Amino acid sequence: MAHSTSSPFHAYDIRGRLGQEFTCETFGEYAAFIAKLFGGERGLCIGRDVRATSEELYASCIEQIRRAVDIPIYNIGVCTTPQLYFSHWHLGVDASIMITASHNPPEYNGLKVTGRGGDPIGYANGLKEVEERILRGEKLPVLRTAREVIDKDTREAYLAFLRNFQGERAGLRFAVDAMHGVVGKLVRDILPDAVDYLNCEADGRFLPEGPNPTIAASREALERVVKEQKCDVGVIFDGDGDRVMFVDETGELVPPDLIIALLGDYFYGLRGRDKLQPVLVDIRTSKSTTEYLQRMGVPVEVGRVGRVFMSRKLRAIRGSFGGELAGHYYFGDFNDFDSGLLTALLVLGSLQRMKREGYSLHDWVVKTAVYHNSGELNFKVADDRKPALIEAVRAHFVAQATPTFESAEDGYRVEFPDWWFSIRSSNTEPLLRLIVEARDEQVLQEKLQEARGIIEG
Repeated sequence: MAHSTSSPFHAYDIRGRLGQEFTCETFGEYAAFIAKLFGGERGLCIGRDVRATSEELYASCIEQIRRAVDIPIYNIGVCTTPQLYFSHWHLGVDASIMITASHNPPEYNGLKVTGRGGDPIGYANGLKEVEERILRGEKLPVLRTAREVIDKDTREAYLAFLRNFQGERAGLRFAVDAMHGVVGKLVRDILPDAVDYLNCEADGRFLPEGPNPTIAASREALERVVKEQKCDVGVIFDGDGDRVMFVDETGELVPPDLIIALLGDYFYGLRGRDKLQPVLVDIRTSKSTTEYLQRMGVPVEVGRVGRVFMSRKLRAIRGSFGGELAGHYYFGDFNDFDSGLLTALLVLGSLQRMKREGYSLHDWVVKTAVYHNSGELNFKVADDRKPALIEAVRAHFVAQATPTFESAEDGYRVEFPDWWFSIRSSNTEPLLRLIVEARDEQVLQEKLQEARGIIEG
């Protein structure tokens, strides 16, 4: 069966709209098949975010798992996705299920799944089988007796874990925006010294575009407060707390891939981590970041976009940490998963040292970002045309000059001496995504025009 972008089953998770891509009952069936496939005698834990539909979808999941799967079931309650990841290994369970649609608009919901040993489950290693069983109309046999659900509150244990990474923040002024997402339930405990807290009521009152910090309109309130309160930095989380982004003291968004370089300062400077431990970046990451790390003597590896791929690769290379352009940051110290709050703690600690040394976050960005970057550009392209266009763009530029580096982890990243590009297919939308970056603005515009000509022509 060919995987369709109209299906709620995607490369990294299950995501769609109740009443359109799934019903409450079929959503519960997804969870039951997941529990059957990945749960074992050590059981599974299940958590949910604060979306309007999360409560009823949770009830359906619990009902159908209890009816069909004879394993211990631990209810973590309302929590961030990183708290559920933490609960997975804290409780020593076989599997975990998070009910969330992350940064998607309010009408969406979904499931993020983790299997044995903390292995992230995506379409290729489990969700495809769930989808196929559902499409075949397969039903799990009903048990004679249903397991009782065990409530487990892991909030304090998770906060205690995070506090291990508390750095010095004296004199640092910062504001926090939780976008009415579930991270609002934790942020005052772990960041009690913020100048201001915006949208920290964890009630799911999301903007129509969703709790997505990549959207400029979502950051306007934070940018205003940062400038009015003369903050050094603003911190903004997405709906389920696995992503975080930062605005500098001028209100400008700090490119999320540059934060990877700042984390390098923390791990290899403040913490003195062994420089043989590599850092993992995705194919969209600026050379400003990779060259910054390489100058520190740190090896850099390139991975495929998406939590399933990044988390698994970070574990495979035994990396110190990794990051994505979308604001996900993964840590070996966090079982190779991502956490917005953990990232915020580390970045704020680095910024306090930066301020003490007499320069601002904006100063650091201007000094570090030595390349001109197009940003990620989206082109609407039918799924069946994507592979040919990706190859056409690659072939066009490779015919002009020999690349100094090439990665085919996820589409292509192709580097030349003074510029590079990445082109990849969206896993969830009929879009091609292109980034072009060059040392010289004129080169950037020339290469961008050539690439556009091929894609749009």
